[in-house]
Amino acid sequence: MARTPKLPNGVSVYPDLAGNRKFWRVRLGAKFLGKGRKPEKRAFSSHAEAVNWIKERQAELHPCKADAEKTRLTESQIDEAKVAIARLLNAGGEGVSLVDAADAWIRHVLPTLRSETVANAIAKLIEAKARKLKSERSKRHLAELKNKLKRLFRTFETEKMAAIEPKHFETMLYREDAKGNPPSDSQIVKRARYAKILFRYSTAQGWMTNDKKPFAGVELPELIGDEVVVLSPALIARLLWNADQKYPLILPALAIKIFSGIRQTELYRLRWEGVADDQITVLAAHSKTGRKRAITIHPTLAEWLKICRKDSGPVFDCEPQRKDRVAVWYSIFGQLQKSAGITEWPQNALRHTFGSYHYALHKNENLTAAEMGNSPAIVKANYITAPKKQETLGFWRLIPGVAEAVAQTQIERDTASFGSSESTTSSELPCDEYEPPFD
Repeated sequence: MARTPKLPNGVSVYPDLAGNRKFWRVRLGAKFLGKGRKPEKRAFSSHAEAVNWIKERQAELHPCKADAEKTRLTESQIDEAKVAIARLLNAGGEGVSLVDAADAWIRHVLPTLRSETVANAIAKLIEAKARKLKSERSKRHLAELKNKLKRLFRTFETEKMAAIEPKHFETMLYREDAKGNPPSDSQIVKRARYAKILFRYSTAQGWMTNDKKPFAGVELPELIGDEVVVLSPALIARLLWNADQKYPLILPALAIKIFSGIRQTELYRLRWEGVADDQITVLAAHSKTGRKRAITIHPTLAEWLKICRKDSGPVFDCEPQRKDRVAVWYSIFGQLQKSAGITEWPQNALRHTFGSYHYALHKNENLTAAEMGNSPAIVKANYITAPKKQETLGFWRLIPGVAEAVAQTQIERDTASFGSSESTTSSELPCDEYEPPFD
């Protein structure tokens, strides 16, 4: 069968039949694709579709030829090309072709011409992220990002993104506040993190170039992790007892958080259907790591679940308030802190408390890591300095009745202590009377 004329070498197009339906087959051979490559075969309903696909593949495989086919130079353009080559040679650009010069212009000059201002780039970044929002919490995070970026880039709003240089980046990072106080190391690192979000987005949009990074050469302070704070059994008892007496809505979630170490975001999504008698199942879709895991229910937690378990629904059920679950949690928890006499709250205090007491009880970083959904290295780094044995036993003895007795013993204390060295030891508390079964 005769080939379709005027095709590149190594390409064949021919008609075929499938029943009563006529279609066109295309075969791209090694002469077209390149030596050593396997032939490509496709079928199309029309001859025009087949030819268009061949042109597309030719443009992908041989861009220079495709560009040359599109561009028919006029006499004046040829003269301009000669002048351009002469200028390159006069400037010492021997070996530099017009293609090299054009590529350099596209990479370095064109982004500057097309670049958005900082103010417009921030607005478009927020718009792009707003289209992907999934929750009320995400909306708050997005509003925070917008405010942070506006404050950070406030003296560069009219500058083009392509014009932002390392000296500008450094100015933003180390800018003093209104009172003339320099930023802390953690503030500097946070500012850099927010700025890089905008830089990455602008690079993806073509407003900045990959080879010109504003943060190149700018040194950031190296942060040393904060000391992990472990709450005393007495303070935990006061939290649980006050929740039981005044804020029963939060009690089931609070008990699970204290005695399982579950992350806050995982807790918001946890349902009673995932809480069995012996373990809590964190679904992969709800886990920070994206992996499903099971958390063993300790006998102490089992005692709390006996008095507040439900058959179904969210563990932290704020449906009666019909508000965002995160906002309701922090509103109630803030009131709970005050009622328990707590003036300050360390970051991730409940999760760190569980991790410390769990490792102190089992002396097994792999087990603690598996329960908490992180790595043994993190456990070693954060919880290797475990609480004393009496503190550990005091924590795991805090079943409902014992927690109430401990809280009432401590009720006259005005200020809660956060370090185990400052807190009342478990040997002085009623929790010594309860001996739970330890594995």
